[in-house]
Amino acid sequence: MSTIGDNRAATMGDTAPAIISPMSIQERLADLLAETGKTQTEVARHAKIGRGAISAIVRGRTKHPQPEHLFAIADALGVEPRWLATGRGPRNKDKGLSQDQREWLEMYDQLPPDKRQAARALLDPTGEYHVDDSADTNS
Repeated sequence: MSTIGDNRAATMGDTAPAIISPMSIQERLADLLAETGKTQTEVARHAKIGRGAISAIVRGRTKHPQPEHLFAIADALGVEPRWLATGRGPRNKDKGLSQDQREWLEMYDQLPPDKRQAARALLDPTGEYHVDDSADTNS
């Protein structure tokens, strides 16, 4: 068993190790808000629930939120509802990608093909990816 910070890894059947968070839902939600820079109001708006529902969790007044609220909040923050509720299982959706990584992928997906090539060339740490300038008809 490996240790990552205060989290411990646990094996669940034949699946990959799952992280178990010793934090409460209150702490997990507060940390997610701080990490993403999102306000309770922004998350509530995205989740289509009242800000009071999120506030009640963050303040510890609600320890077991309604399932529909839990799923909506998890979706708004890009995490798995099971992890948000219990601290068990994978934290992030999309095969463990962070919110920042998902945002980068969303931006990349919106680029036209020629801009995608330029972005790949710019971000390639090896410097081996080159843009095919022969296909550029705008010059």
